[in-house]
Amino acid sequence: MSTSPTAAAPSQSIWELDGTQLESWVVSTQTLLPKADDCDQVQKMGIGEKLLQNLTASLKSLIPPKKDAEEPPTKRAKKESDNNRDDIPPEINDPFGAWVGQTDEPPPVEGAILVQLTTAGMINALTNIPDGFVTAKLLPTSPETKKDSIIPSAHNITYQQLRHYALALQRVVQTRLEADFLATTPVRIQDMLCPDLAAHEFKAVRKRVYETVMEGRGRHVGEADLDEEVPVASRTAEHDIERDKKCHVCNNQNQAEFTLDRKNGDIICTQCGTVAMESLMHEGSQFRKFEGELDRNHHGDAPNKLFSNAHNMATTLSGAQATSYAGGPGFGSQKKGIETVLRNAHAYTELNISQFGKGERKTRIGYKDRQKKDAFVQMTHIGDALHLHEAVVQRAKEIFAGFRDDRELVQSFKAVVCACLILSFE
Repeated sequence: MSTSPTAAAPSQSIWELDGTQLESWVVSTQTLLPKADDCDQVQKMGIGEKLLQNLTASLKSLIPPKKDAEEPPTKRAKKESDNNRDDIPPEINDPFGAWVGQTDEPPPVEGAILVQLTTAGMINALTNIPDGFVTAKLLPTSPETKKDSIIPSAHNITYQQLRHYALALQRVVQTRLEADFLATTPVRIQDMLCPDLAAHEFKAVRKRVYETVMEGRGRHVGEADLDEEVPVASRTAEHDIERDKKCHVCNNQNQAEFTLDRKNGDIICTQCGTVAMESLMHEGSQFRKFEGELDRNHHGDAPNKLFSNAHNMATTLSGAQATSYAGGPGFGSQKKGIETVLRNAHAYTELNISQFGKGERKTRIGYKDRQKKDAFVQMTHIGDALHLHEAVVQRAKEIFAGFRDDRELVQSFKAVVCACLILSFE
């Protein structure tokens, strides 16, 4: 993608298109035009124009009316409180049944309404019949309607033909929606992490991360540090899950099309359903641990090559919980028990163990590991919110770990996390 100042601005997403823009886009897709062998050219154009006219009118009727700005504050507050109640459904003006199967209030833009229409809503929008032509279960509202029934409001085409056009238009809309999601994902990542950062500042942060990690031009490249050992996880054997997988039935090598069945320990090819690997060993914790509960695990997590040896080989203190209670010792209380003192001393030791016996002024390894852990949590949350593939999030973690290990100081922490996610996604 060109980043020159003279490059053309990207087109709007489909959920941002108004009625005129959406009409132009639907015409450009030629989805509502029947096949050439169905009818002659004149009737072909007539059907397309009529279906598009019905669709535009139906979407326009769903747009909520603008709220009166001069409404008294008390009346407006009461109306907002009534709309926020769960037991009172919102009043939706749906004269043609296009919003069938939906419970939320329609958005104020035609494009955003179109992407949320169900198949039944798409059929009703194309017919433009009062109270709808089909129900939410795609059953005709009139018992006399059949597959070969003529629909006068849809330029005298049959119900079977209308359903074909509705499904075709829905597929085109979903394809455009997926493409717009991919195109706007970097922008949405930046809006979630650092919306107030200027464009030139984020560009500088991204360039710094790219040169340090992707091009290998970091500050500590080529330095021979004899005191630093290879991380424990890098010396361990590669797990079967991390290896490149290949299906022996359909020869599928796309790693994104393999899924892990965590219950049985099998890796399954989603293209043909073949079990590529079976009975894999789980290297994580044996039991789940929730906050405030006793840890029943006899070992820690598996070594992570993105962290240092001090983090992978660290010990933990179990037994007394780190929560405070009324009248008892805990964090923030004046009365400290021996468990709290030992826990604080242990945390201080683990954080500063890399600097013991050294006179050089460098960033503590434990502090770097703590920043990595915070960054990884944020990346996981962003990945869940934007439905990013786990491979994208994992690659972003690797980029951040490489950048954090190279730099003694990380400025604009959230901007660096954002840059790592965007570089990994691209």
